[in-house]
Amino acid sequence: MPLNVIIAIALLACFAACVNGYLGAGFLLFLYIVLQGIVRQRVNLPSGPPAVITEHTWAPNLLLPVIVFLIVWQWRLRGRIGPQTGLRDLFGRRGSGSLA
Repeated sequence: MPLNVIIAIALLACFAACVNGYLGAGFLLFLYIVLQGIVRQRVNLPSGPPAVITEHTWAPNLLLPVIVFLIVWQWRLRGRIGPQTGLRDLFGRRGSGSLA
């Protein structure tokens, strides 16, 4: 896989995690499933045995600790570690908020 594709996927995952930890975890879980499908897929060749990926089949499993961390961070640790404000606080509220 080219380096620019890996960097694009990492930037998209970082943006999703910054918006919401659950959204980032969901995106990474989807990415994990896709990568597992690529690793486990057999490609039938016209001549010879099917092509199978045999090297670095453990690589998609590196996403699992990140997924668990994002879920725990969003569920229990948000506001205790990391920034106290998020994108909703920066862009969602304009003005004083009172109508009187």
